[in-house]
Amino acid sequence: MRTLIHICLSALTSSIMAQTDSTPATQATDSVPVVNATDPLATTPSPVAVNDTDVVSIQFKVSELTVQRSGSGTLVGLELEADGLEQGRKYNIVIREADGTDLHGSAYTLEVPFSTLEGTGSKIERRTYLTLAPDALPGRDQTLALKVEVSAVEDDVVIKNAAAKTVLKVTVKPAGPELDGYNYLAYVGTNFDLVDGVQAKNLFLAVNTYLPSKSDLRIGHFISLYGNRAFTTIDSSGTVVRLSGGRPLTDTTYQLFRTESKRVTEYVADNIGAYYAPLIRIGSIKKRTVTCSLAPAAEFIWRRVLRNTTFSDDVPLDTITYAGSIGAPATFPSAYVERENRFEFKIGPGAFIAHDNDRISVHLYMNTGFSTLYIPQGRPSGLVGEVEYGRLFDWYFSGRLWITEPHSGLTLQAEIANSWFHPQPYYVVTLSKAINFKNLGNFFAPVTGRG
Repeated sequence: MRTLIHICLSALTSSIMAQTDSTPATQATDSVPVVNATDPLATTPSPVAVNDTDVVSIQFKVSELTVQRSGSGTLVGLELEADGLEQGRKYNIVIREADGTDLHGSAYTLEVPFSTLEGTGSKIERRTYLTLAPDALPGRDQTLALKVEVSAVEDDVVIKNAAAKTVLKVTVKPAGPELDGYNYLAYVGTNFDLVDGVQAKNLFLAVNTYLPSKSDLRIGHFISLYGNRAFTTIDSSGTVVRLSGGRPLTDTTYQLFRTESKRVTEYVADNIGAYYAPLIRIGSIKKRTVTCSLAPAAEFIWRRVLRNTTFSDDVPLDTITYAGSIGAPATFPSAYVERENRFEFKIGPGAFIAHDNDRISVHLYMNTGFSTLYIPQGRPSGLVGEVEYGRLFDWYFSGRLWITEPHSGLTLQAEIANSWFHPQPYYVVTLSKAINFKNLGNFFAPVTGRG
């Protein structure tokens, strides 16, 4: 019996050892490199599986955005938000143009102040900036599509962006009018000299408040403050005889030279004025884009008149001897300038025609009436610095035309004024930039108070 038991135990032990020896020695696990069959010395690393920390969410805060261009360029902030970034790991961020874009590349600039994001374990927000070039020629709507892409700094790590708003569609609308109305306009520009040829000279300033009535036979208001330069005709008196110089002859006599010369006198007036006209609308046409109003007006003008006289083409005539002395030889100037202040008050009936729409504004103002002109007459005896003024009563007429293009604000203004009994026409032509001053106060508000 003992012999039989021993034989059975020996057979069982031999069977177990045979099964152990048949197990392959080269069996690999997931963590052991695989031997390359063609090169036993080379090994192929196993792919790194994407785990939960490699799935991130980096996206734009919104998927669609509408922006209106302007004539001076437009800056737009684009918000990005990132979530699920592993703490301490860095991620490459790229924002590029995507399919569906029809906005030309020269029309915008994209500024991304960061190229990587480092995970903090919490939500991250960043801002990029889109700059749209000035829109000189308004046209149709255009589209700019931007796509955010993310990758890991490490080459052997695959990042999956699971965000829903990885593409931002920006609708770019053409520039709207620079002016949103013609009621409160300030003008800054230059005057044109039409006497010596078309030349830009001196600064032009004006402020117009235009408040038309809402219906016929109701009263509106037009108020204007301005500063401009007016040019008048050149007064050529032809040939005149003048004294061109002199010299001492003896201790008790001297001689003066008479010359025949051509005299030209040019008048220029720098004006500061204000006028007010109530507007009584009497009718409108073309869906009220053209209105006609009665506009009796009162106007005050301070003119600083510059009279420039020059003599040319001198022809000597003769010499006259006088008793007395002049000390030394002298040559009298061939040009001189006179300055004087004039004040004018006007009042009378008029008419105001306005054509306003979203493409152009044309304002034509005409009036006539009674004027009082105050001009210097000389200085009273014994007073230094005081000037006496005389009054001239006259009948005047004038016309003003304002043409404004709302998209650019460019304004062309022309004016002519003259009198019946003492004619001296004044011409004004200006080119200026119109600015809506109704909300100008917001510009001077404290920064913390701006909305």
